[in-house]
Amino acid sequence: MRVQRVISIGSRSLLAKELRAINVGIELFYEALRDQGVEVVHVAWKPKPELEEEYEDILSKIL
Repeated sequence: MRVQRVISIGSRSLLAKELRAINVGIELFYEALRDQGVEVVHVAWKPKPELEEEYEDILSKIL
């Protein structure tokens, strides 16, 4: 089953295509879209943790 989204004004359709998505971060959103038949790609991403400046300097030299 494919999910199709249609946005229309009056009798004219502005968008009548299959929904496709790129999900970044929260896997639950990806799973919900996938379970509805949406073509979706999941990117496992997490924001960079905040580090104390001293540790950040050490890591930047290592990496």
